[in-house]
Amino acid sequence: MIAPIRLRGRSLDARDFLTAMQTIRGVELALQEASVARAVEGPLHVSLGEEAVAVGLVAAMDPRDVLLSNHRGHGHALAMGLDVATVIAEVVGHPDGFAGGRGGSMHIFDPESGFLGTNGIVGGNAGVAVGTSLALQLEGDRRVAVVVFGDGAMGTGIVYESINLAALWKLPVVFVCENNGYAEMTPTSVHLSSAPSERARGFGLTSMEIDGTDVEKVATGMRAAIETAREGEPVFVEAVCFRFGGHYAADPARYRPKGEDDDWRSTRCPIALHGRRQDIPDAALDDAVETVRAEAAELVAGYAA
Repeated sequence: MIAPIRLRGRSLDARDFLTAMQTIRGVELALQEASVARAVEGPLHVSLGEEAVAVGLVAAMDPRDVLLSNHRGHGHALAMGLDVATVIAEVVGHPDGFAGGRGGSMHIFDPESGFLGTNGIVGGNAGVAVGTSLALQLEGDRRVAVVVFGDGAMGTGIVYESINLAALWKLPVVFVCENNGYAEMTPTSVHLSSAPSERARGFGLTSMEIDGTDVEKVATGMRAAIETAREGEPVFVEAVCFRFGGHYAADPARYRPKGEDDDWRSTRCPIALHGRRQDIPDAALDDAVETVRAEAAELVAGYAA
């Protein structure tokens, strides 16, 4: 059985970060395979290559803080400690899932764990995060809401409306933009005239850019952001990362420049970068991911039967 990830409220070491990223990678590889084989209904969006953002940001959270995610949110859900089998059941559409299998990949939620859900509406949870952080502010117990969306959401009105209200009302919220270089199939350079972090500064928010491929840098940056938000100053974080593969599981990604994906996989894989710092051979890193993938594939097969 795949152990749930435990990051919040613990003293973590380098191995904890690595194991968490490997767990997310292995589970999502199994889900991707099932989607390509049409064992999963509807589109599936995996976060392969973005594991450092999920792990680093959750590691920086207090156990009582809450997280809101987007359509590419399995990694966030798993990093928050949600039961792996129950996540898989929901994605596959089995009654053992969090929503009885009725929500699927883009509607995973577990309020008791502080995970207020994935969301299929691009940028949609930014508005929910404003309402959530307002409620936390009124309660006065110094909890923080963290919301994650992609660079594609920076073209939606709800994100700017949310940032504006957060700045006006001094809400305890951190907006995290996972800038993976593509909004679906459109490069960021084509759909954004300026960097997400620069745009947030125009609303008066404290704004920072972090290396989303380095789990330790993500954790350090997010700790600073969350503590700033806890004092009543909302923060915007742009995590520059990369999405391995296409927009959805079966996307052939023909719109990407030749060699781009291979280059990022070989030079900017967050698992490989972190593992090499610990002098762990790439083969050993891959073996650990494969062990998780195989166990997750068995769970997928059992729920899909």
